[in-house]
Amino acid sequence: MPTNSQINPYESPAAMQSDGGKSTSQRMITVEGQPTFDDYRRAQRSHGRVRTVIVSGVLVAMALFMWVVSQSIVFSSIVVLYVFVMRPLFVRYRLKRQWQQTPSVHQGQRTYGLDEAGFHSRDDEGRPTLLHWSRFLKFRESKDTFLLYLAPNMYVFLPKRFISLQDQDGIRSLLKTKHNRSVQGRN
Repeated sequence: MPTNSQINPYESPAAMQSDGGKSTSQRMITVEGQPTFDDYRRAQRSHGRVRTVIVSGVLVAMALFMWVVSQSIVFSSIVVLYVFVMRPLFVRYRLKRQWQQTPSVHQGQRTYGLDEAGFHSRDDEGRPTLLHWSRFLKFRESKDTFLLYLAPNMYVFLPKRFISLQDQDGIRSLLKTKHNRSVQGRN
């Protein structure tokens, strides 16, 4: 359900600059949609990907070491079972519980805007809000989502299924030019 870019819906007519009687406004990329649990799960996977790979790698290395040293496959099998079966099930359960406990994140249609000024959204009362780009620590992109980090473990996720390919390029370019750190990843 990609949407087209439009003029800033968060800006009042009085806030628009006037030049010789002509109103002008910046181009805003608008992202609209209702996130699903799969969107949330994909965003969480993108967020924790590096940590997951490191922890899993260390555990598998430990299992291999224990197997070589002790010639016992029991410990190694338990670790491999944990890494490849139990941990993914536990993570999915934890994410599902978080999803259910935070309905404000996913209930109803979401509309966000991105432009030169920053990240636009609406608060709980429906009033326009603006987060300037300087408030964001970093940005990450995966094949499914953009993550905009306000803190190391707090981010806004924008599912790419809500964004046209042209607007994805626009977001990527905007994030690169408005922040001193580039967009990370595209895995």
